[in-house]
Amino acid sequence: MKIEVLAILFMLVVGFSGCISTETPTMSHTSPENTTTQQLTTTKLDKIWVYVNNSEYNVTILVPVNIAKEVEELLANIIIEQIDIAAKEGYSGAGFRVYVLKFPKVPESIKLRVDFSPVLNGTIVTSNTIPSIGIVYDGKVYSGNITIKKPLRKTKADYQLKFSEIKNRTRLGTIFTLGVEVEVFVEKTGDNEWKIFAVWNNETVGGIYYSRG
Repeated sequence: MKIEVLAILFMLVVGFSGCISTETPTMSHTSPENTTTQQLTTTKLDKIWVYVNNSEYNVTILVPVNIAKEVEELLANIIIEQIDIAAKEGYSGAGFRVYVLKFPKVPESIKLRVDFSPVLNGTIVTSNTIPSIGIVYDGKVYSGNITIKKPLRKTKADYQLKFSEIKNRTRLGTIFTLGVEVEVFVEKTGDNEWKIFAVWNNETVGGIYYSRG
């Protein structure tokens, strides 16, 4: 009889211990440490693609979500003017094209670059049909591209030359548009060669060589 009672007591103790041991993993599973780990592995969208597509140009750029709306408004309202520049000796000559890009007011929180150059007073001049664009925000640069298609605004500047009158560097004229001045020069580069080029903000923004044969 005593043996049976001891056996029952032993079974009760073992069973009670088993209940305690099965609760321990459950308690550790809901510990604050595990909760924190789950929060760290949670992902959220922090960047978004901004697309602008119209008849004159396309823009694609990846920017932080919190400035996406400002960037979209900025890039959706670009004014582009195409300038065709040519110089001729009689009926033969050479020409090239540049584009003036005018942006609306740039938000103070960001800085804008086109072809790695800062946009001055909301305007920049480039000869590239697919210029790069950079948004500088919070110390980081977010890059994209503008594809220029068919600008509605167009200007032509044609010049007649006499090779004998070309000096080392001769100014042919100045084009005023969208608040910028683009100066056009011709320069003799050889016994039978000259080049015509455009200068904006003291930088050459486009040009072409012509050989007289």
